[in-house]
Parts: sequence; C-alpha cells; structure tokens
Amino acid sequence: MAIFNSLGSNYDFKYVLKALLTKGSKLDIERLKKLLEEKYRGKALLFYKGREALTATLKILNLPQNSNVAINGFTCVAVFNAIRTAGLEPICLDLEETGGLNFTAKTLEQSIKKNKKIKVVIVKYVRVSLRNRGNKKNLRKKQFDINRGLSSLCRDKI
Repeated sequence: MAIFNSLGSNYDFKYVLKALLTKGSKLDIERLKKLLEEKYRGKALLFYKGREALTATLKILNLPQNSNVAINGFTCVAVFNAIRTAGLEPICLDLEETGGLNFTAKTLEQSIKKNKKIKVVIVKYVRVSLRNRGNKKNLRKKQFDINRGLSSLCRDKI
C-alpha cells in the first residue's frame, strides 16, 4: 500500500508508521544542529520539507523581487513553487534551448550572459549519459566559473 503525501509515494505503510511514531528529543535536535554547524562551519537551520528549506534559502539571499532563478525543466513542481513563494521567477533553461531534460554548459553560459536577471542557478537533477561525457566536463567547468561569481554574490547577502 503506497502513501501519497509529503513522505512520498515510495514508502509502504509499515515504514510510514515507523517514521510517524518515532519522536526525537530536543537534545537530538540540538545534537544534529551542532554536528551540522561543526561540519559545515556555519549556522544550521532545520526544516520539515525541502521546499521550505529552498524558500527560506532564497529569501535569505534578499534578492530583488522578480529576479530569475535558472532551473532544469525536469524537476518537481515543489522547486518551481518554492521559487515563486520566495518572490522570484523560475526560468527553465533546457526547455527553451535544448528540448531535452537537462541544460548544457553552453545553454547555461549563454542564458546567464543574455539574462542579467538570473541571480541563482539550481541544478536539481542532471544525468549525463556516457556518450555525453564532454558536456559533463564542460558543465563542471562552467559550474566552477559561475559558482565563483554567484558564491561571492551569496556571501554578500548572507
């Protein structure tokens, strides 16, 4: 029997019951936060759902309203909705440029050059086939170049 809710449809009834009836203590929460803060050298915020974490992260950046967030078209609606909830506009790069499920390094570079309103790039799911290794390498290089620029923007906002 599959359960359809925020836990996802991949869990059976027994797993859902165990997850719902397991209760951590405040001490467990504090230990988890401390572990994360030590590991990543920053402040840890815990959220119930990924979409809430994404919305909060985008709001923390304090970007101008209607700034664009570049995403894969092949993503769940929760990502799209979290971006909108944060007051930003999602832009699906691959749907307009390649017609495939993932954007290429070239598409990403051209989109950022062409659209100055893109302030954040979220790559939720990128699967590159073996015959497309060159694109994977190029995407990583572009990601590094873009991350340098975007991370300096993010550091200034946080």
